[in-house]
Amino acid sequence: MSITQLNRDQDKFDKFIQIYNKSYTNETEHNIRFEHFKKSLKTIQLLSQKCNGCTNYGITEFADLSTEEFTKIYLNSVTLRSPRTGTFSMARSRRSITTATLSNIDWRDKGVVTSVRNQKNCGACWAVSVVELIESVYAIKTGLLQTFSVQETKMQLLLDIIKLYLCIFLHILEQI
Repeated sequence: MSITQLNRDQDKFDKFIQIYNKSYTNETEHNIRFEHFKKSLKTIQLLSQKCNGCTNYGITEFADLSTEEFTKIYLNSVTLRSPRTGTFSMARSRRSITTATLSNIDWRDKGVVTSVRNQKNCGACWAVSVVELIESVYAIKTGLLQTFSVQETKMQLLLDIIKLYLCIFLHILEQI
């Protein structure tokens, strides 16, 4: 890595620290976080090249975490029930944070996607995802983009809405 590139990465890291109000306990931790940050920059660059302008990748508050740290903190284990035995087991999510399935439709351009919510590590990503899906389907159907509250959505209402809008969403996809 050239000195110029290293200086650019260091400048980006310094800005990252300022924007996200990061602090590290000592120089060793600072250096480790900087290494993770540089790996994140490489990943951002690779994904942007692969995607060829289909979406935007950039620095987030997680850029100083290793993949393992991010997975441990934000991609919680889920409990799965075996259909044959009825027993439960813990399984790690198989999601990848570096792969994406691309589509020809950018729903953001159509104005039917709300902003990303930071759920922190509450373990309710499924609820956030469902509510965001409902918001988008509602916007596709009505033309009105609204933000619904994850916390205030009662379970039965949520299930009824999911059934209704999933049917609508599937119908819309069939027409595309």
